[in-house]
Amino acid sequence: MSDASLSGPGDDEPFDLEREPLDRPPPMAAQAERVTVLGVADTDDREGVRLRVRGSDGDEYDVPADQLWAEDAASANAIVLDDYRAYLAGGGLPFDPIEEE
Repeated sequence: MSDASLSGPGDDEPFDLEREPLDRPPPMAAQAERVTVLGVADTDDREGVRLRVRGSDGDEYDVPADQLWAEDAASANAIVLDDYRAYLAGGGLPFDPIEEE
């Protein structure tokens, strides 16, 4: 994939990434599934950021952002995803459930 197929941060254009199954470490190119990120699906205090993607088979589904890697490791998309994984590995934001009175 060429750099031209990735969009920069803040753009509303889809961009291509690789998705790894949960039981594998970061990308093993021969086993990764290519997906196109369509946008942010939702965010959750416990599950984090989920992105809406289109798989190579044309199906659309939501994927945790920490399961995605950009093919070009020097791209802005790769930096954002790597920083997000580092943020999560460091514990993210503390989760404080609101107590009911």
